[in-house]
Amino acid sequence: MTLVVYCICMVNATSKLHKRVMYSLPHVETVSGSYIVEFEDENIHTHSDNLNAMSSVSVHKKITGFNSAIVAAANHITPEHIADYPGVKRVWPNRKYFQSFQKSKREIAAPYLHQMTGVAQAMQEFGLDGAGVNVCIIDSGVDYNHPELGGCWKTEGCPWQLGYDFLGDEYRGEGTPLNPSDFPMDCLGHGTHVAGIIAGRGPQVHGVAPGATFGMYRVYSCPVNGSSYTDSSILLQAAEAAYNDGCNVINVSLGLTGWSEDAFGVYLSTLVDKGVNVVAAVGNDGVNGLQVASAPAVSHNLISVGSVENWSNTGNATTISTPAGERTIGISERGRNDVEFIFPSNTPVVLFEDDDGGYTGCNPTGADYTGSVVVVNRSDCPSETQGDIVQSQGGIGMIVINNVPGFTVMGLNEGTTIPAVTVRNEDGEFIINGIEQGDSTLVANFNTSATVDKAEIMRAWPPGNSSVDQSTVPQVYMPNAIQYIRPGQTVNFMLYDVLI
Repeated sequence: MTLVVYCICMVNATSKLHKRVMYSLPHVETVSGSYIVEFEDENIHTHSDNLNAMSSVSVHKKITGFNSAIVAAANHITPEHIADYPGVKRVWPNRKYFQSFQKSKREIAAPYLHQMTGVAQAMQEFGLDGAGVNVCIIDSGVDYNHPELGGCWKTEGCPWQLGYDFLGDEYRGEGTPLNPSDFPMDCLGHGTHVAGIIAGRGPQVHGVAPGATFGMYRVYSCPVNGSSYTDSSILLQAAEAAYNDGCNVINVSLGLTGWSEDAFGVYLSTLVDKGVNVVAAVGNDGVNGLQVASAPAVSHNLISVGSVENWSNTGNATTISTPAGERTIGISERGRNDVEFIFPSNTPVVLFEDDDGGYTGCNPTGADYTGSVVVVNRSDCPSETQGDIVQSQGGIGMIVINNVPGFTVMGLNEGTTIPAVTVRNEDGEFIINGIEQGDSTLVANFNTSATVDKAEIMRAWPPGNSSVDQSTVPQVYMPNAIQYIRPGQTVNFMLYDVLI
């Protein structure tokens, strides 16, 4: 009976939906009063003029390659109103795509293993380095002044010959003006991150196609409170420009859980039909379960790419002896790559005792932890702060207990020289309980390892194997240990980023 009632409710709800309005999922943020309108035929100028003639509706931009227009409407004009207009094929709310500021202080201390992906074989045995191919990136821009990315922009012999900045540094979304330019300099970090994987020219990072000609189409402005967002209208303009510039490959390392028929994805699918190879990131939301693959990667004929790892992970571990017993526990990658988390036997392990009775290590106290490995809970304060405080109070190492399942990798300030790792929250409970019962120590942990279930690993992908509308993705999996370049900084690496 419950199933029958549910089905009847769904039929009744669906009957109220407009068949030409492509509704967003509930969690998706959209630009108020802004829509992408696709027309039934190529008479885009006539249709746009007719829409402009409607009261409280204006056409801001035409996307000729998509037979569509970007339309603004007053609050009382609904997408259903626009969809009912003659000549309109589909209407999408103008969705927002968010991106966080990315910065790292960690430098490369490990080789970049192209052997894992087959890139080394393609380069060394077949001489394939991307020469003769225009590879274009739609992202937050690029630090084209970075020496490992060429150190140039559109000069003779420069690898960067294509691209544009669609919004400028001061764009803040709704109500703020666009200030486009010819120089898509990155101030968010993600675009340079991606460019390093594709275009890195060495000596530290070698991209997968260093011999290609590159383009960057900037669609994110500088961050506010740590993040920035773009929207479908800007992305469509960038994709159209990339196609008109002759890009053979377009990389899109952005997205959000959504339908395969989202506007941006549908347009990218039309570019695939015209011979462009479009590569899109399938997302980082694997911990949320199945059917959370990102749009536009789920759209028809795009090459969607995710990362892969074993069902179990054999990695670093340490053994802790307490009055409650002894346990070998898995630990994360060390927070600072040139400092191993290795100590002699009987090294004391103690809790950082906050003045209010907690164990966060977010504020200095008068305690002396000289010669001890100090345990703190992951908290609202950054791990850089915890590391500085633990070191200043004499700690020779730091264990951070994660507050969510799995591991995470911490940042540490350059002046912090002690090793630091995270442990899973259930192992943290064992440590706290043991220390509270009495003296606890580390057992010598040279070459110690532990096997941890995949679900416990710090990586957050791949996100299932399909989208919310059952589009099967990704088509390509990659190992998830990579290197990248940050704007205006040295070459860095992050073990758990997915880069396309």
